[in-house]
Amino acid sequence: MPAIPACDISAAYPGHSFELPYQVETAGQSLSIRARTPGVNPMRSFEEEEDKVEAGLIATRDLLAWIRANAGEIARLLDIP
Repeated sequence: MPAIPACDISAAYPGHSFELPYQVETAGQSLSIRARTPGVNPMRSFEEEEDKVEAGLIATRDLLAWIRANAGEIARLLDIP
């Protein structure tokens, strides 16, 4: 399955109603759900990159909350009992 734009999850899974603010793509036989985050330059000091690191942590927290809130629908999509 190709990457699905956040606004077009219904095209890949007709009949499912949750909104997806993340990018979904296959990874081998697995499903990858990714949040876009700013790149961190490891050659710069932490202080210079701190805002980007914080944005990544916030995106991770929000993705976890979204997964928890949509666990039932995700399980149905993946055919998990």
